[in-house]
Order: sequence, then structure tokens, then C-alpha cells
Amino acid sequence: MKIAKHLSTLIVFVIMPVVLLSQDLATLHSNAEKNNNAKGWNDLAEFVYFKRVEPELLKESTDKALKLATQQNDKKEQARAYLYASDLFFQEGDIINYLLSNRKVLSILTETKEYSLKEEAYNNMATAYGEQDKIDSLLFYTKKAIALNLQYQGNKLQLGNEYQNMSYAYSIRGATDSSLIYTKKTIGALKEAKDTLRMLDAYNQMAVIYVKNKDYPNALKYFEDALQIYDKVENKHNRLYIYTNLAAMYQKWGKQDKAIEFSRKAVIDAANSNEKLTYGKLLCNLGGHLYKSKLYRSSIDTLQLAMPHIKESHYYLGTAYQTLARDYFAVKNIDSCEYFLNLVDNLAEKNQFSRGELFYASKADILVLQSKYKEAVPLVAKFIELDSKKELKDADPSIYNMVADVLEKGAGDYKRALEYRTLAYAMQDSLYKKESDAKLNEFYALYKTADKDLEISKLNEEKQLMRFNIALMIGGFIITAILLVLFFLYNRLKQLRLMGESRKKQIQSYLEGLESERYRLAKELHDNISNEIVTLKMKMEVEHSNRKTMIDDLQTLHTNVRNISHELMPPIFKYTPLTDILRNYTEQQNQLDKAKILLDIKPEEGWEDMSSELAVEIYRIVQEAVGNAQKYSKATHIYTMLTKNDKEIRIQIKDNGIGFDQNKVFTGFGLKTIKERTNFINGTLLIESDPQHGTDIKVVAPIN
Repeated sequence: MKIAKHLSTLIVFVIMPVVLLSQDLATLHSNAEKNNNAKGWNDLAEFVYFKRVEPELLKESTDKALKLATQQNDKKEQARAYLYASDLFFQEGDIINYLLSNRKVLSILTETKEYSLKEEAYNNMATAYGEQDKIDSLLFYTKKAIALNLQYQGNKLQLGNEYQNMSYAYSIRGATDSSLIYTKKTIGALKEAKDTLRMLDAYNQMAVIYVKNKDYPNALKYFEDALQIYDKVENKHNRLYIYTNLAAMYQKWGKQDKAIEFSRKAVIDAANSNEKLTYGKLLCNLGGHLYKSKLYRSSIDTLQLAMPHIKESHYYLGTAYQTLARDYFAVKNIDSCEYFLNLVDNLAEKNQFSRGELFYASKADILVLQSKYKEAVPLVAKFIELDSKKELKDADPSIYNMVADVLEKGAGDYKRALEYRTLAYAMQDSLYKKESDAKLNEFYALYKTADKDLEISKLNEEKQLMRFNIALMIGGFIITAILLVLFFLYNRLKQLRLMGESRKKQIQSYLEGLESERYRLAKELHDNISNEIVTLKMKMEVEHSNRKTMIDDLQTLHTNVRNISHELMPPIFKYTPLTDILRNYTEQQNQLDKAKILLDIKPEEGWEDMSSELAVEIYRIVQEAVGNAQKYSKATHIYTMLTKNDKEIRIQIKDNGIGFDQNKVFTGFGLKTIKERTNFINGTLLIESDPQHGTDIKVVAPIN
């Protein structure tokens, strides 16, 4: 396990307000039930959150607080509920939802001055990114927390923790100077806070910096100072992290027995806490140390014990599966090895878990047992890629020997094979030194012979390749020049042809549109105005005709003529936005004895910047669709909806009329006009209709 994993967990154990520590759980619970308000339930949740006890009570109290705060629109208490509830995700190892919950807190508090809550949310986000080893993000959110603390002169103890996290991040990056600076700031802030217990973490941090610099004696001194302080205080909760880091240091120092000793001590401390996930993680660490000490059976037993506690953490579950696969391979149980390798594969496919170097080494080992060296080459390449990124080469010597076998027999790469033979040899016990020396000498002679033959072959190939490259370059230049000339001529001709076709289509479209408008005007005059004039003429010929009826008919005729003129006259979009024109059009149509038009525009504002050309086409599309529905659909209601965002506008005209059969060829003028106008604005048109189920017309067009 990486030191980052150990130290990042420390970020969570931050400051608990003194006012809550002075109360007990029972009193807070009683007050919450008695008052039944958001603050009371949040006070209880805050106590449980910092004490890390009774997760069920934490869920109950935050659920009730959030419900009450939402009803009262109390942003502070809403944010508190989300903040404390987020710890439930952390305890389950669900880092994604832990992040989302704290982002929600920051979103709620955007316009408020609740600095301490914002600071806590930033620290939680830094914790989440620390768990994922995303150091840049950890630094970013911790700096935000520090800035808030300094701005409102917050808690010095909290500030000390934040400085410590900065030190941790820079330590992981290898920036020792920056890490030392922030560790000194940590100690200064903790001295102001007069918190001896928190000073332990600062000592631990200083030790980790020395470990990073491979100064193990000085690191050990700080670890021992921290443990001496723990012996004098009652709260020994965080001591397990000192033990864990000591175990990691001893592994790097090459003292595996000590690594196992302190890893076991960390497990014992974790077993006495309520943190099942932490207990499972530390069992995984111990299993890894046992594997590296070749105590394979003990490693298997330890990792199996960890399984129930880490099932929600993909990282630790995958790491345990890989180590178990390697353990079973070492004890010659190939079936169990393949079983756990398959579990790693499944986990990687479903949960974005990254397969580690042990996974590829185990897969390659199984192929080597079957003498399938060439098939093992890609797996060994992946192992080398991952292993090369590790600061300490701590794989089993047998793995490096297997890698050398595959490089030699599968890839024919004697040079790299010799490197891994030498690495494996350096890790062997002195009992095997004599045998290893003989093997290395034999392999070195083989590498040298092969290397000389390969060098001569390469020289001959290089001469032939040089001649071929010169001829190829000359021929390439000539062909390229010819192709460029041809491409230019072809492209120019294509542009001219497209320009001619485009102009022709524009003229044709204009003439068709003009003809269509004439046809529509003639049809309106014939079907409506002409018929009404004939009717009025007949009434006038009858002597007993009612004068008032004829006046009403004249008024209707006048209204129809005016409507036709209004429809023909294009709206002036330069001075009036599309939304106002559509509302005016809807009001006019609703005064007629026709279907009721319901207009819905979202958003209501922000339509002024639309180009007049686009606005005219949209208006005509709505006008044509509504007019069609009024004339032919026998609808009682027509729903017109317009929505837009930064990129596109959506239009929908839907009626509850008789509809029509789309399977039959339909040559109506109205739908054809809608289609032409949609094409003109580079939009898409969708028409859905069934007999007796109305018609739904949808148009989507780009804003620009």
C-alpha cells in the first residue's frame, strides 16, 4: 500500500467544535426529538460525524435534518445535513458519491458566509482525491480550505491539519523542500492550538518526509517520538497510522520481519475500533507484507479475513485478489490462481479498477508453465511498464527470473533478459550465489555472442536501408509535386461546379416559393373571400334580408381580408422580438371562432439577439402549422411550444384533431412549405400523426 493511502485518511479526522464535545450523545438525541427542528438533528449528526460512531444514527439524523431544512428553505442546515451524511459514503469506500455530496454543500453555500462549513467541504474533497492519489486535486482543494481559514481567522487546529495535508501531498510528489516548509507550518499552528495529540501527526509527517529521502534512521527517530507520546495519552486511535507507516518504511528498508511486526500492531489497533473498512485495509497491508516474506499460507489466511470488510472498496479488493493469485501460484494451486485473476478482470471491467503488476506477472507465469513464451511477451511488457514506475523493486525474485525467461525465449531480447537476471540474482540469498554466478556467466556469454551477430546484421541492414531511403525520398518528392498540382486543379473545378449548382438551387427555390405563395393567396381568396361575397350578394337580392346580418357578414369579410394581409406582410423583427410577435399572433387567432391556441415559450427572456432572417422563418413555420391545424384538423386545442439554448431552437406544434395517415402520399401545400423553410434554416423536421390521434410537428434548428 502507498504511504499516500495511509496519510490521506488522516485528513478526515479534523476539528470537532468544543460546544458539542461538552455534550453527550443521549442529551443531543433527546433535544433533537424534543425540538424536532433541522438544527437539533444536525447537532446530533455533527456529534456522530466527528466521533465516527453509530452510522445508522448518522443516517437517521441527517435524513430528518435535510427534510426539515428543505421545508424551511434553510440553506445552512441543508448544507450541514449533506456534509455530515457524506461521511456515510466515505466509510463505505464510495469516493464518487462522497465527492458529489460535498460539491452539493459548496453549491448550496455559494452566496453565504458560512466559511467554516465551506472549509470542511473543501477538506473532505481533498480527502477524497487523496484516497485516489490525485495529488493535484488534493493540493487545489486544500489551498482553498487554507485561504478560507486565514480569511475568517478560523480554528488554528484546523489550519494545522490543512498545512499537514499540503506537506503530505508535496511529500508524495517528491518535493521535499515544500513538504518540510508545510510541516514546519503545521507544527507552528498546532503549537498555537496547544494540541499535543495533533502534534503526533506532525511528527509522523516529518518521519514520512525522511522516508521519502531514504533517510530511514532519522525517520525512525520521529516515529519513535510519536509513539512515546501515544504511550502517555488516552486516545490511541491514530496510532495505527504510525504503525502502518513504520511497516511501509521497514519494507523499503529491507527489514521484512519488522514490517510484519508493525503491520500486525496496526491491525490489532484497527480491530478495537468501529471502522471496518480501515480494519480491512490494514489486513490487506499485512497480507502484502506476508507475501513479500514468502509466508504464502499466512498471506492467504490474512487476505481471506480482510474480504468481508473491503468488498465496497474496489482498490483494496482488487489489490487483495492480485496478491491472492500470486500466493496461490507460489503454492502451486493454479486453479485458485486463475480464479482470482478472473475476479481481477471482472472488477477492472465493471469498476474502472487498474490491474497491477502482480496480475500481469501471474498471467505470464501460467503461460510459461505451458511453454507459451511468445504469448507471455505482452503480459511481461505490461508488468515491466508498471514495475518500472515503482520506487522500490520489491517483486519476488522468481518473477524477475520468469520475466528474463520470456524476454530470452519469447522476444529474443538478451540484453533486457540479462538486466532482469541480474536483478533477480541481487535479491537471492547467499546460499544460491554460486549457482546464480554460473548461470549469469553462461547467459552473459550467450548475450555477447548474440549481441555481436546482431550488430553485424544491423550494419548491413543500415547500409541497404540508407540506399533505399535516398531513392524513396527522390521518388516521393516527384509524386508529391504531381499530386499537389492535380489536387489543386480538381479542387478548383469542384468549387466552381458547386457554386453553379448552389446558385441554380437558390433561384429554383426562390421561384418555387414565389409560386407557392401565389397559389396560397389565390386559394385563400377563392375559398374564403369569394364565397363570402357570393353569400352576401345572395342575401342582398332577398328583400327581407336582415340588415344587421349583412353588416355582420361584411364585418367578417373585412376581418378575413385583414388577416390575409397580415399573414402576407412579414413581421418587422428588427424592432420586435420573435416572442412578442408570436404572442400577438396567438392573441389574434384566439379571437376567431377557431381552435384555442396555447403558447409556451422557454425561456421567456433572451430572444432579442436572434437574427431577423431566422426569426422570420420560425414565425412562418409556426404560422403555417397553426393554419393547417385550424383548417383541416378539426382540433379544439393547438399547443405551440418554443424552447432554446445556446446552440439550437426547438419548435413544436401539436393538436388534438383528427390527424392523417402518414403512410399515404400527402401532397399538401402547407407541409411542403414547412419542410422547405426548415431546410432553408438547416433544421430537421419530424411529423408524427395518426388518424383520430392528432398531429405533432417538431422542428430543431441551429441558432447560428
